[in-house]
Amino acid sequence: PKRKGWGSLSAEPCEGAGFVACAFDVELDETNWRAFEDREEEFALATVPYVGLDGSGAGEGVLCTRGSDDAYVARWGRELFEKKYLAHVPTIWDWAPNSGLRPCACYLRHCVLAVTKAGPAALDSFLDETYLVDRTTPLRTYLDANPAVMTTLPPESLVGRYSG
Repeated sequence: PKRKGWGSLSAEPCEGAGFVACAFDVELDETNWRAFEDREEEFALATVPYVGLDGSGAGEGVLCTRGSDDAYVARWGRELFEKKYLAHVPTIWDWAPNSGLRPCACYLRHCVLAVTKAGPAALDSFLDETYLVDRTTPLRTYLDANPAVMTTLPPESLVGRYSG
């Protein structure tokens, strides 16, 4: 594929780094947990600690973190990996920093709209502490250079899910 604009968003360990996120109280019975795992199948789901912006309200939450192609195959099988991913792209996770992979524009727009609702601290953290696959370009810089992202509407089938 020539255009590599299908990247999504995940977190990964980075010494000394952090970010602002929203913590939600969600009822995750076995059925809801399984639906969540199925929807976020390519990610490693991790339980991580968090604290409030003022240092209070410590707790733990689930975070979608960087997975690996091998972990995907181990969990979901080679056949599904080939059908859902390798038929379209060479890898889920093994993109080199210089690969040219870029965020999916309508998904990035959705994320920006959603985080904007959480307030300026969350928005600034998202724009300044989230990086492209090159791990040097912050989202704010990318969006400044690519303003069309914010006018990229999702396909009709995703309007309800990807509209912030």
